[in-house]
Amino acid sequence: MRLFGALGTATAMVASLAAGPAAIAQADPAGVRGTLSITHTYAIQPVPGLQSTIHGNKFEATYHLHGPRWRSRFAPPRAYILTGRGHEDLNLHRTDLYQNGPISERTDMFGRAFGDVRIVKRPNAAGETGALLLRLLPRGRFRLGLASLGLGEYGSRLNFELLSEGSQPCYGPAGGTMGGREVYNQGVYEVTEIDRCPDAEPFPGRRVGKPYTPTVWGFDIWNPPELSNPHPDVCHGRVKPPVIPANTNICGRYRGGRVAGKTVVGGKRGYLVRGICIFYPRGRLGTRLPEPDDGIWEACSTMDTGGFWRVRTVFRWSFRPTG
Repeated sequence: MRLFGALGTATAMVASLAAGPAAIAQADPAGVRGTLSITHTYAIQPVPGLQSTIHGNKFEATYHLHGPRWRSRFAPPRAYILTGRGHEDLNLHRTDLYQNGPISERTDMFGRAFGDVRIVKRPNAAGETGALLLRLLPRGRFRLGLASLGLGEYGSRLNFELLSEGSQPCYGPAGGTMGGREVYNQGVYEVTEIDRCPDAEPFPGRRVGKPYTPTVWGFDIWNPPELSNPHPDVCHGRVKPPVIPANTNICGRYRGGRVAGKTVVGGKRGYLVRGICIFYPRGRLGTRLPEPDDGIWEACSTMDTGGFWRVRTVFRWSFRPTG
């Protein structure tokens, strides 16, 4: 009995050793390759007294990534640095109409950008952003960090414009109508007069900011600019209170050596975000936010009609081992 027990134990050890290299290769591949896609959808949240419509309503991005295992004395266990290429496309147009008797106002927000991007270890040129880090964690879990998608300076060229026109009656004895136009376009905020009351002084107009060509990265799109808005928690598929920073890590389980899945932030209807400026473009020289003297700060405040958005983001990923 002892002989047969020893033979059984030896046979099991031989089988384990024979399967060992394949199992290790599957658990700790030399590299990974796959795709990551992000679809960010905007919808209108109805507000009493405000008629809102949306035309373009999406940001879509697909990234093709690959990378070897990170081998360094400073590297975390089972980590992979992912680089590659991608394409980002933003098409957004919203119109708000406010009418209260003779008082009317219309505000349009336009955002259009598209372009190819490169994900590299050291971004230093236009259209380049930082590499992503994938970690295979104990107990079959993983974490993929997305924050580096916003580390590059110059992203896709962006056409970002706000346009507002309004009018109201003059209440003086001469009657008449007064009206004006506000425009923010490529860094410059301008206010001009369309009509004025007969007994009023001419309005000389106002101009704030310097013209430049703004850019945008996918990472910036996910983060609403207002401090009162919730922040996305990508890992858990939900949103966080405004005081808690955004969690931009995809996390979950992997099986059979593959890392694949889907997560949705915002559920079926999306989460609420306030303000006509659903995101801020990159400022001059690719800074994370516009400079203090950029006209966008005043434009987003004065041209806001009190509307709300519903935002829903879908992440899909699929990676397989290589090597």
